[in-house]
Amino acid sequence: MYPALIVAAMVTVCADAPASMGPVSLSGLTNNADLIIYGRVDSLATEERLIAADSSSEMRGRVLHETHATVATIEVVKGPVPGPVVVVTTVPGMEDHPVFRTGEQSILFLVRNEGAETFSTVALSQGKFDVADGQVIREGVSVQEFLNRIRDHLRPNPPEIPDVH
Repeated sequence: MYPALIVAAMVTVCADAPASMGPVSLSGLTNNADLIIYGRVDSLATEERLIAADSSSEMRGRVLHETHATVATIEVVKGPVPGPVVVVTTVPGMEDHPVFRTGEQSILFLVRNEGAETFSTVALSQGKFDVADGQVIREGVSVQEFLNRIRDHLRPNPPEIPDVH
């Protein structure tokens, strides 16, 4: 376990991202994540962002309300934490985007946004697993069992050992 580390999570939204996507496996989430953390949301802040008028997005000229969640890290499962603060951005209310609540615990699969020190969840809301009473709600297993499953996907395949007769 790592010492508690404050991670500001602001899940960045790509306005050109598809409205919904198919299911992504645990292996896919794990392999595509630059950083995987288990943490607790300490606080939330909201910010407005204008989509540039010259954007190719259908949303150009619209105002998005982004939520920035500050997450205290309980455990880092994959990847180096780039510092005491990791920035991730979400737009609650938009289809398939994760929602954060103060006090909740989650396991987050994060990917670094190109050219920035910010992160977003892998596969939108699929990259956020809520935890209650030590259980990963969506999976119906304990946090430690789920973290072990993730670690299994991080291990290289063991070499094939020939039978000895």
